[in-house]
Amino acid sequence: MVRIYHREADDVEADLALLCHAGMDVTALDAATATLAGTLRARHYHRARCAVSLADCVASATAIMHGRPLATADPALAELLRAEHGEIVGLPDSNGRLP
Repeated sequence: MVRIYHREADDVEADLALLCHAGMDVTALDAATATLAGTLRARHYHRARCAVSLADCVASATAIMHGRPLATADPALAELLRAEHGEIVGLPDSNGRLP
């Protein structure tokens, strides 16, 4: 939000706080989740076939560790989660395709 939409970091934090009150989960990154994120990145990343970012891997690790689904329109992220037996909620991309 800050980098792409040029929002102030404090405003983004305030928006996230509102979402938390509306039911969104915000979780601190612990050592086990961080380690799993690194493992997922090492196991799945490929520049052409599966271009998942470290942030994607953190989101995936968090969902897996907490046994929660992850909503995504990203095919590479969905592929990673399926390979790791995680649960996804597929969102349509700009062409209406589900991952």
